[in-house]
Amino acid sequence: MQGLTGLQFNSHIDFKNRKWYILTNEEEESDGCKIQTGLVKYTKPWIQHKRIDNGIFFTSLNDFAVRIGNDLVGSNSLMMYRRRVTIPNDAKVAVDVDNKCAKADKMILGDKELLWKDPTIFMPILLHKEAPHYLLETAIDKRLISDEDWVKLVHHRSVAIEYMPPHLQTYNLCKRLVQENPSIIQFIRENLLDETLIKIALSSNGFLLSSVPLDMHTQELCDLAVQSKPRALRYAYIDFRTKELCDKAVEADPTAARFSPFHIKRVQDDMQAARNSRNQKK
Repeated sequence: MQGLTGLQFNSHIDFKNRKWYILTNEEEESDGCKIQTGLVKYTKPWIQHKRIDNGIFFTSLNDFAVRIGNDLVGSNSLMMYRRRVTIPNDAKVAVDVDNKCAKADKMILGDKELLWKDPTIFMPILLHKEAPHYLLETAIDKRLISDEDWVKLVHHRSVAIEYMPPHLQTYNLCKRLVQENPSIIQFIRENLLDETLIKIALSSNGFLLSSVPLDMHTQELCDLAVQSKPRALRYAYIDFRTKELCDKAVEADPTAARFSPFHIKRVQDDMQAARNSRNQKK
């Protein structure tokens, strides 16, 4: 970590024009320090190079999404608030460029702002490519997201369609998203899901047949899935596991045999023969 004085930090060309914030959980504590408005000092011994549990950590506005994800790991505590940070000139500062954060032994903090109740605060976080996926599920009241912001969000993060209000999901939108990220087929409403969308997904990844409702399985779709991923045979509706399809799957990948009604007996016999051979050697 790069060590600086507060004065050096405040005048550094890479740092002086950024907006800096501290992110806090419900308890608003940081390594034993109570976080509050005004001057906050770190009371434990300062170790410049230590990256964890030493100092009061803060981050720039642009790196919120990264830090929220990193701060949750191992803590089971979602970041709830942000406070604007001002670094006194006589502070000790250490910058961790790799982890997109810095720490100081003292700072002046502004009033706390709730992260997840104001779309002007949380939408830039959600739109960041490194924003954790769980935020939409656990942190945000999705009713606060406007229709316009929903459209922006799924264009940036296609998996967000899982939480998108049904009235905003259109066929053309779903088709474009499946072309970009076939795995989101599992989140498309059934009244929009058709053979064309399924074929796009299966052509890329046959295992996605597991996300296709059984009543939509056809011989053509099962053939396409197995052509892409032979072991996708396990997800094919049993009536479509024809001898021809199973033979192709097993020829391409012998481990697919256990999913074939025409080959499973042979697999079981081979396994039993292996056991018998091993027992005879004992």
